[in-house]
Amino acid sequence: MRDISAITGMALGNIYYYYKTKDELFHDVLYPVVEQIQQLIDSHNTASKLNKCFFEEEHHNDAILWHFSPLVSQNSDELYLLFFGARGSSFENYSEILIQKFTAMGMEYIRSMKEIYPNINSNIDPFFMHVYAAIQVSVIKEFILHRKIPKDKLQTFSETYSSYTKAGWKYLMRV
Repeated sequence: MRDISAITGMALGNIYYYYKTKDELFHDVLYPVVEQIQQLIDSHNTASKLNKCFFEEEHHNDAILWHFSPLVSQNSDELYLLFFGARGSSFENYSEILIQKFTAMGMEYIRSMKEIYPNINSNIDPFFMHVYAAIQVSVIKEFILHRKIPKDKLQTFSETYSSYTKAGWKYLMRV
């Protein structure tokens, strides 16, 4: 709290007036970026993405990781705190929470696609989806750790990763 006081020029007493604990302050600093991540998750299973065209090459920008590249470049400090500096806070287990959200999102996507396209294979093991979600979170963390990499290189990586994963899902789901 003293560091924040020194950096912001606010009196320490004023900070304690608004925030009773460090975790309250930490939460308010990180909440906007957590909300942006949630919006990306919520937008993943929209009607526009529940079609077989999603698996075509020209749809790189539909993949969720594509959207994390600008998020990282715009919020790199907050994301670094969220994923690597949250020990002892209410966000301490955020990586695991995100893995669970990605797992649920993926399983819901498969279920929804099966409703629209009854011939696809929806027999995807939830543990496989969990491991895939953990890989996605690891990729996001790498984006954060290497946030100084030029934006165009992250976009190129996102396109390559998207092609790679879509080919795998296309095969698994027999699209």
